[in-house]
Amino acid sequence: MKMIPDRTGRFPERPHWEIRELEQMCEETMTSFLRQHFGFERIPVPTEAVMMLIERDAADLDLATNLSDEMHEVFGFTQFERGRKPLVKIARELWEQRHRNNRLRTTLTHEYGHYADFRIMPTSLLSH
Repeated sequence: MKMIPDRTGRFPERPHWEIRELEQMCEETMTSFLRQHFGFERIPVPTEAVMMLIERDAADLDLATNLSDEMHEVFGFTQFERGRKPLVKIARELWEQRHRNNRLRTTLTHEYGHYADFRIMPTSLLSH
């Protein structure tokens, strides 16, 4: 992992991982979580397991958020506040889709990745 300039302007820098590093971190996190909660690994990872992981690490998981005000079509959003766990919001439209499982799991995993970025952000950067 290395720190790179943050293009959003919220922080001077942000973490950036090489693909291999990110895959290893995700695999270790999910494997540990699955073993702890189910006693074994499951592939594909159940959507419910990703939801449980987010619920463990986030302040809240809202599965019925109206995200229609976002500039682009967005299915998930992670809101960060200093000194608090993040809030993870999933679009109501995605949650209500009949055949949503793969897209929902992908969106949840993506949002959990934002949490992983935030979790390792140096405290000095979060105070800005």
